[in-house]
Amino acid sequence: MEDLGADWTQYRKAGGFLTGDAKNCSYRFGSPLKISDRGYAGPMFRDATKTIFAYSSAFVFRSEAAAKAYTASRTSAAYLKCQVAQDDAAQKKADPKTFVRLAVTTSPEVGAPGGPESFYEEEAGGKNADGTDGVNAAYYRSAYRHGRVVYVIKIDTAAAKDEASVPALGERLTTTATAMTTAIEGRLTALGA
Repeated sequence: MEDLGADWTQYRKAGGFLTGDAKNCSYRFGSPLKISDRGYAGPMFRDATKTIFAYSSAFVFRSEAAAKAYTASRTSAAYLKCQVAQDDAAQKKADPKTFVRLAVTTSPEVGAPGGPESFYEEEAGGKNADGTDGVNAAYYRSAYRHGRVVYVIKIDTAAAKDEASVPALGERLTTTATAMTTAIEGRLTALGA
């Protein structure tokens, strides 16, 4: 929590070990993950405005090649289609009038030194009074690799209220992602990973 700054509080405890689910998109499309493999879900944090939520999960692979294969699988069109369909179905189960859809499939930071190895963004929303789709949230999904370790950072945010607030929101999101990545990388390096 201190890595994110005083503006953040813990929202949900660490999820502990992740168990396999054959329906989960992470186990398909060229991923080396097996149902018997386990990952770890860290705690979830929210900022003081209660509009940005941040959380992470981690996997340690048997080899660096397997870790690279996993991050590569998250960039495939089949994986993205599967993941967005699952997220949309879960959202519609909670409220049939809402949606989740793919907004962005990559980022200029993908592959850059210190950057993620995969990235995509989803947008969520519901119907406006006139029947058109209204976006009210965005979900940013990045996978970083540190040798054999892959950690996924997820940041969920309410959409900017107007065009004038877009730059400030973008800066807050960048600061959050950078703080999380720096903290995780620091811990992995200290552990000799």
